Amino acid sequence: MTTAAPPRPRIGVLTHLGAIAQLAALGIAGAVAFTILLTLLSVGIGLVPVLGIGLLFLVAFVYALWATAWIEYERVDGLYGYGLPALRTRSSGQPGFGGWLRTLWRQFTDGPQWRGVSSAAISTVLGWFVLPAVAWLVAGIGLLFAPLTDVARLPWVDLDLPAGWAVVLGVLSILA
Repeated sequence: MTTAAPPRPRIGVLTHLGAIAQLAALGIAGAVAFTILLTLLSVGIGLVPVLGIGLLFLVAFVYALWATAWIEYERVDGLYGYGLPALRTRSSGQPGFGGWLRTLWRQFTDGPQWRGVSSAAISTVLGWFVLPAVAWLVAGIGLLFAPLTDVARLPWVDLDLPAGWAVVLGVLSILA
């Protein structure tokens, strides 16, 4: 007897709008997360010669990598409902400090973790493109209502427009 895979959930307009909103949020939050990751890595490598203090930052870097990947897996699964397996920490199964170091190394070299981090990086870069597009759309909607205030000012350039032209530019910016 064969079992059929469950049907994939239908992706509608709200899912696409949610994806756009999440990409816009990741354009900002992802930049913060990757700044923290790069700071932990660079401070860790730079402080290793100073009595090994940098090793603490490198351990924090590995755990921050795992947290970034876990958040990305949960974000994608929550948005699209693919049924992705949860990201789990990898264990060496050995006791003691040596076992913890092996666990840390296995976690650092874990493929699914790096897949999640790379997905977060790609989503962050895409978010940098979505943010100006959303700002352009909002500015276009604002220009549509310019005749109500009798003053139309183009955003970002401080140029006054006649109210009739503001509506035309608003429609064009929404369509673009």
